[in-house]
Amino acid sequence: MHNIKILTTALAAIILGVLPVWAMAAGDNNGEDLVLRAIMRDMASDMRKITDGIVLEEWQAIAEAAARIADHRKPPLAERQQIMGFLGNEAGKFKSYDNEVHLAAGELSEAAMREDGTAVIDSFAKVQSGCLACHGQFRNTILEHFYGNQ
Repeated sequence: MHNIKILTTALAAIILGVLPVWAMAAGDNNGEDLVLRAIMRDMASDMRKITDGIVLEEWQAIAEAAARIADHRKPPLAERQQIMGFLGNEAGKFKSYDNEVHLAAGELSEAAMREDGTAVIDSFAKVQSGCLACHGQFRNTILEHFYGNQ
C-alpha cells in the first residue's frame, strides 16, 4: 500500500504540473477559446479526482471520473474539422492518442469498480502515458496555431 501512495503522489505531481499547461495556457483564438480547451480542462479535473481517489482508495470516485474521461465530449464538428485540417497528415496520430486514452480510461473505470488497486494504477499509467504522448507531439503546435506564440 505504501508503494501505491508513493506512485500516486509522483503521478499527481506530473498531472498537476503537465496537464494544466495544456488546459490553461494563456492566449486567444480570435476572442474565443476552442471547445477542445474546455474539454482538456474537464479531463484535467477528472485526472486530479482520480489521483485523489487512488490515494484515498475511493473506488467509486475513480470509476466515475475515469468513465467521464473515457466518454469525454467532442468539440463541435466545425472545430474538429478545423483542428484536423491544421494537423493534416498527423491527424490520424492525434486520433489514435485519443482512442488510446478512451480505452485506457475505460479499463481504469472497470478496475476501480472491481476495487483492484493494482489494475487501477496500471490503467491510470496508460491513461497518463497517452495524454503525455499526445501533449508532447501536439500541444505546442496547436496552441501556437490557434492562440499565437505561447
